[in-house]
Amino acid sequence: MKKIIRLWPVLLSCGLILGACRPSSGGDAGDTDPNAKPLISKNPTTEGTKKAAGDDKTGPKSSACQDMTDTWFECIFEENPNQLALTGSPMLGAREPLVTVQMFWSVFCPECSLMISSVFPEMMVKNPADVQVQLAALPSFAHPVDLEVMQTAYEIRAQKGDEAFWKFLQAVHKKPESLYILERQLTGAARADAMKTFEARCNEPQLKALVNLFRLCDKPANDCKGFETCVQEYYSALNDGRPVPDAKSDTPTCAEITAKRFDCIMKDYVFDIPVDTSPQLGSADAPATLVVFSDFECPYCGQLGQDLAKLSKKLGAKLRIVFKQYPLPYHKDGQLAARLGVAIFARKGSAEFFKFHDAVFANQEKLSRDWLITLAGKHGLKADEAAAVVDSRDRVPTIDNDRMLGDLLRVNGTPTAFLNGVHIKTGKVDQIEKIVLAEVDRVEKAFPKNDRKNLYARIAQTGRANLRELAKTSGVDLKLLDAALKAQKHKKTIEDERALGATICTEMPCLFINGKKITSDPRPLMPRFFDEARFALEAGIARGTLLAHLTGLKNLIQTLVADAALHGTEVFDFTTACNKPTGAWMNLMPAFLACSGASKNCAQFRRCVLQKNPK
Repeated sequence: MKKIIRLWPVLLSCGLILGACRPSSGGDAGDTDPNAKPLISKNPTTEGTKKAAGDDKTGPKSSACQDMTDTWFECIFEENPNQLALTGSPMLGAREPLVTVQMFWSVFCPECSLMISSVFPEMMVKNPADVQVQLAALPSFAHPVDLEVMQTAYEIRAQKGDEAFWKFLQAVHKKPESLYILERQLTGAARADAMKTFEARCNEPQLKALVNLFRLCDKPANDCKGFETCVQEYYSALNDGRPVPDAKSDTPTCAEITAKRFDCIMKDYVFDIPVDTSPQLGSADAPATLVVFSDFECPYCGQLGQDLAKLSKKLGAKLRIVFKQYPLPYHKDGQLAARLGVAIFARKGSAEFFKFHDAVFANQEKLSRDWLITLAGKHGLKADEAAAVVDSRDRVPTIDNDRMLGDLLRVNGTPTAFLNGVHIKTGKVDQIEKIVLAEVDRVEKAFPKNDRKNLYARIAQTGRANLRELAKTSGVDLKLLDAALKAQKHKKTIEDERALGATICTEMPCLFINGKKITSDPRPLMPRFFDEARFALEAGIARGTLLAHLTGLKNLIQTLVADAALHGTEVFDFTTACNKPTGAWMNLMPAFLACSGASKNCAQFRRCVLQKNPK
């Protein structure tokens, strides 16, 4: 599925980042990182059956059993559906649908935005009497914007109903970044430096297509907004593989584009980055807050960590440093250190965490499981507690949440730093100090001395005005909305939905169709689900109870028989069982083989087998 792509930063960021540890492109994160993906897949494995037989190129030619296994195995042993209790969730569409789509959503999920703003409306238009969509809230972490959007949405629903809820949510997801990103004009030395870089890079071959768009959109009638909209539309066409015309000439030149359109293209993006639950060194009232995404095994992070420790002592109350965990998948010891850092912070707080932080970065050459356990003993954890932490295979929510936040912010290497919500380069310490002091000067000029409490929150809370405007257009009573937000009226509903989603959602979007988890674009799969629903109707299931019936079905074997042996080890050697059936397999295999040639899809195959085995 398409990702939401931010266009403007590409001019300054498409080159390699120097002085950074970068994720490996050649390995699987799950090879070393227990937080990267679930350790056990729910999908039935076919090791020793399909894969083994297919890999043996010296063996006999495929048999009818092997052909049937290759084609219909997933139809027989597909993942069992989930019975999701979302009866109180917002619903749109048919009251007695053939197909029910259920999704856990978050503002911080680009694919969720695509579903809500585009895919679901298309499905509803095509099948208005047969499709119902249900949504449940799943904040990926306790981000203030995410939770505020969810609470606002549920209050709109309480006051105005499901239709108003959906319209509000679709408006939010057409441009979700407007709720947590503020576009701020570049000024002063930062603007001058960016203009030089912009003009120099504009002529590079890899940016030829983008410069072509600038030329196409540089029309006299286009103001800044019109220019931006034009470029975005052409850029979307490029991403979708649609044709884009070539500019008729090579004017305006890069120098002319820089002089004329720079302020339309290049802006500071101020991100509303949550910091309250992360380790931090310094005061919340500091005029400069530096959020650093870091990896304990990354040598560049080690150097930056030591530099920032010195800078913190030098600047004192003017600087606050916030640490975010972003261990890279191939840094095994970095992952162990991250786990211990989370545990030390939870037990002893920020001060002890930063002592551990400084010790690790000053001794990266010593990194190992045993050394880290010994070090943790000096910072609040007993040896057996530290060993349990590093040896655990459980996922660590704090690391997951920091990673998700980093992905949202386009973190693609460590260290990555944001100063008062704006991405900055992490080079030499004197350069960082210069940038920090310039920001301190800007903030102190903007806020009087007697009005400098909690400065970071006031600078970085960027999307609240936009959220207010979207809520207002829904017709909601704003006084009642404010009261509901203050009282956190819908907090329990969101927490209950999040608790349910947390047990079954390992990635976003978390999407189910008639109870079956879907990890791809749902639109091509819809005919199959319509077939299954109509088959159930033909079998006498009432339309109003279709969802309960379909989510109660197990895989085809479990639908046909209650023999426990068939749900165990024999499942993983299906081809052998087909060639030499015993026990309950004796009755099933003739039906499987007879139906495999005549069927065109899973629904037909299942219908055929069930008709041949009515019991």
